[in-house]
Amino acid sequence: MRGKSLIIILFLTIGCMQGQEESVKPVKVTPEDRDPIDGMYVAKYPAWKAEIVLKNGSAVKFMCPKHMFEYYHNVNYYMGKDHVEYLKSREDVAAMFVTDYTTKRWIDARSAHYVVDSDIKSPMGDDLIPFSKKEEAENFMMDHGGWITTFDNVDKELLKKLESAPMKMDMEMPMK
Repeated sequence: MRGKSLIIILFLTIGCMQGQEESVKPVKVTPEDRDPIDGMYVAKYPAWKAEIVLKNGSAVKFMCPKHMFEYYHNVNYYMGKDHVEYLKSREDVAAMFVTDYTTKRWIDARSAHYVVDSDIKSPMGDDLIPFSKKEEAENFMMDHGGWITTFDNVDKELLKKLESAPMKMDMEMPMK
């Protein structure tokens, strides 16, 4: 009987822990938050913001999706640098968020659809323009060109291509 009780408690504990990870929310961007890639203030570009929320509840905030992916794919490079001492591996990541181009709301970066190579640029040049719905990404693409990709297809090669594009400083996301 005692063994069965321990098994039930174990399953309940695991179930509660899984529920906590699924309910991770974005962390509010403050005026002091700086992008770890270039040190720019994230709050200056609210329409482009992105973030990685860690299992310890802290967050690494970025001024654009491209920087978030650059950081994510180069975690060993950034490990232990200044404000990210708590990041040791991708296993520390609880959730990732980007700003939906249409709604300007946080969405799950892993389920977003990204338009690449469009005529719309972030403050850092060519970027990944996120949408929560594939249909919205397709409609955007018809007006602005480019192609659609997903989280799993954003790799170092694509990021290198985006980095070679010119930057557009102080550019805000156009409103529809």
